[in-house]
Amino acid sequence: AVIAFVESLIAVFGEVLLLGQISYLLLSFAPELLAGSMGYNTLLDVTTVEGDTKAGYTTLAATRGTHAAIATATLILVTAPVIFAYIPFILGIAGIAYAIVVTITFVLLVIIVQPLLARSDPANASKTEQIMRTVVWVCLPISLLVGAFLP
Repeated sequence: AVIAFVESLIAVFGEVLLLGQISYLLLSFAPELLAGSMGYNTLLDVTTVEGDTKAGYTTLAATRGTHAAIATATLILVTAPVIFAYIPFILGIAGIAYAIVVTITFVLLVIIVQPLLARSDPANASKTEQIMRTVVWVCLPISLLVGAFLP
């Protein structure tokens, strides 16, 4: 959760540095960034659970087990977009183009995460994390740019 919070602050600091302000657009994206980062980092912790346990890190995977971490990551990754991703559209800050890109991203995310529901083991979590890194993280900047610049 701490890492996810710090990662979501990068966008805030970037906007302040570049524009000298914090916009409503950025604030409307913040919950989505935070939740997505939290789900992704929880899934990533499953792939490093052995090292985390040896180092004494208290990640969810290290303290509660990989199945609990995978279940939590899957829950966050599937529910967070539904709860948070459409906030900019609902508030009228982003237009229909943003909603379309977010919907496509959400469908891809469900397809990618679905194998974890069938088999929640660390090897499958690692494969899912790699796919997410290469596919979904490409869609995220696109959706943010579309939300910022297209009606």
